[in-house]
Amino acid sequence: MSSQAAEDAADLRVLVVDDRVPHPMLGAGSPRCRSIVEALSTAGAAVTFFPTLVANAPRTDLPFADGVLVHEGLVGENLIERLQACIAATRPDVLFVSRPHNMQTVRAALRPEDATSAPRIVYDAEAIFCQRKIRKAEFYPQVMNGLDPDTLLAEEIALTRAADLVLSVSESEADLFRHHGVEAAVLGHCLEPRRHVPSVEGRADFLFVGELADWTSPNTDSVLWFIDEVFPRVRAALPEARLHLAGHLASEAVRRRLCEVIESHGEVPDLRPLYDQARVFVAPTRFSAGVPYKVIEAAANGLPCVLTDLLLGQMGWKHEREALSASDADAFAQSCIRLYTDDPLWLTLRAAAVSDIERTCSEEVFKLAISDAFRKVRLPVCERGSGDRVDLRKEVGATERPVNFASRDSAQP
Repeated sequence: MSSQAAEDAADLRVLVVDDRVPHPMLGAGSPRCRSIVEALSTAGAAVTFFPTLVANAPRTDLPFADGVLVHEGLVGENLIERLQACIAATRPDVLFVSRPHNMQTVRAALRPEDATSAPRIVYDAEAIFCQRKIRKAEFYPQVMNGLDPDTLLAEEIALTRAADLVLSVSESEADLFRHHGVEAAVLGHCLEPRRHVPSVEGRADFLFVGELADWTSPNTDSVLWFIDEVFPRVRAALPEARLHLAGHLASEAVRRRLCEVIESHGEVPDLRPLYDQARVFVAPTRFSAGVPYKVIEAAANGLPCVLTDLLLGQMGWKHEREALSASDADAFAQSCIRLYTDDPLWLTLRAAAVSDIERTCSEEVFKLAISDAFRKVRLPVCERGSGDRVDLRKEVGATERPVNFASRDSAQP
């Protein structure tokens, strides 16, 4: 990156607003958030991270490179006032906001009298959250409590109309925003496949990775369903097979099911040994939204997957091309058994999944998407697209400097 481009990028001030400091083991969008922050910081932008859940914000071992600031607050402080103070102190050119409730907070924090100097807003739709709730209601009807699915979707999309641009994790979800008149672009995940991983020989057992919280969370629901309905069928055909769980375990329901063939490793700083010894990764998720990072990470580590049909569609994959999929317990078990015992299929699926990750999740693709996003928000509204943005502020004061997202490590002298 040229010195002039680096200087221009350094002048860009970005305030990232999300729930928690994105430590890799947290899941729930944290790896992608961390990739976004790192890409911006590497480009030379001055990045401040504002965690809205102060009680969950670690004060040490921050997962960022030097130069990224984390705004610390006190439990009990008024959130809107704290955000207003942070905006006043950092004077960001761009507010980068994730999750609907954080968008509500940002809209409340922006004062109308500051319209002429208000930052541009990029809303990062890591998922359309109401879709997860709507799908969850198929298994837990009480979660809707009489709510109308169309109303929930309309309300969530309406929140994004205050943004200059919406970033969606997949083309299908971006199309949903566009269908409702919102300017949207795609920003997926960033993960490079490992180049040297063990082949199929000597591998054993099944692996699931993810935080296991309350019993109706997507991860916990999926693990309980797999343990109760699927795994007994698998073990009838593969009596030596074991199930390994990796991730923070808070669910007592899962804890009660641990035994000599179902083991929890808890939070694991380095998952590579587990990926390298397991034979099949299972993602039995029955309700979710977005694109499943856990599947991308498993594939990037050379471990073939059995998914639900829901996740297969979210990945844009096909059954028997990049993975095996099924939705009912018997078919899911049969897919697990088949992948476990068929070495040629195992190798074929692994190669196809790795190829897809290389194509869609490379660092180059990720940085180009972010660069394009910031180029769009610097344009006047009339040149940006047809999105029906709520005009919370005047269209002045936008950053006009180019942003170069080439890695400093690869810069030419």
